[in-house]
Amino acid sequence: MEKASGRSFLDRVTDTNAAWIEYRLSREILVRDFEKGRISKADICDAQPELLRLAHHIGQSNGEKCPICKNNQVVLVYFMFGPQLPRSGKPVAPGFELLSMMKARPDANFYEVEICTGCNWNFLMRTFEGAALKHKKRQHSKS
Repeated sequence: MEKASGRSFLDRVTDTNAAWIEYRLSREILVRDFEKGRISKADICDAQPELLRLAHHIGQSNGEKCPICKNNQVVLVYFMFGPQLPRSGKPVAPGFELLSMMKARPDANFYEVEICTGCNWNFLMRTFEGAALKHKKRQHSKS
């Protein structure tokens, strides 16, 4: 994921007052439990083949190492859920496609999943609505 001045790409293009759920604290607890031996690697590194395929083809690195294997960088994959979409969701490429879908479908829900293609770690990082996209105010020219 693109980073600039300490803010992620999504943080710069979304409204902080919109519906947005972060799961980072749950992730930290899960990783801590793994490190303490309370959870096995097999229990948390269980990404499905389709998720791994999407990670290889449309995943975008966020520059962070996998919290489990510590060898590979994790990638982010986005899914869109809503009316008239497949029950399994529609994978959405980060960047332009994600922004376009958020603009076109403010009623849709989007999911950001972190994936390590090395050890199969995967975790739902956050969910948000398409309506979270900031809309720039148009400048009206005086004629």
